[in-house]
Amino acid sequence: MTAAKGLEVKTWRELRPVISRIFDIWDVSMLFMLGITYSAITLVTFNASLMSVFERVPEFGMMKALGFTPGRVLKLVMAETVALASAACVVAVAVGLPAAYYSQVYGIDLSHAWPGGSFGGVAFDPIWRSQITVKSIMTPLFFIFVVALLSALYPGVKAALINPVTAMRHRN
Repeated sequence: MTAAKGLEVKTWRELRPVISRIFDIWDVSMLFMLGITYSAITLVTFNASLMSVFERVPEFGMMKALGFTPGRVLKLVMAETVALASAACVVAVAVGLPAAYYSQVYGIDLSHAWPGGSFGGVAFDPIWRSQITVKSIMTPLFFIFVVALLSALYPGVKAALINPVTAMRHRN
């Protein structure tokens, strides 16, 4: 891109490719951390759903003996998971939104980490602020529901396929 005769304009990414690569690596590391976080959420939800099914084997057996179809039992376990995920989302928004709002208004002062407000010759605002958007709120909530429902499929199918006679004889 040219600005005037004999002058050339470059972006900071073109001027400092090393810093640009650091930010690209930062993005990849954030995806990695999100993967770890959602894996932990999956395991916790899976464990809660599976333990709920194991603790109530006789109840599921009684339900099936009274005429519940496997589909209705599966829907029951999935509805419980939706209730659990909904409660988690309400708590997350209630705790996270004020923290994000505080960070948006006041920011996080990193002037002690970058004296002079520059890193590798690139000037940065030493106060980092968050930005609250509908997307930044809804995307994690959507993934919480997807992960919760996927992790509850196995326990739900296990409950749906319980043999009523065997289940009613089951001892915890």
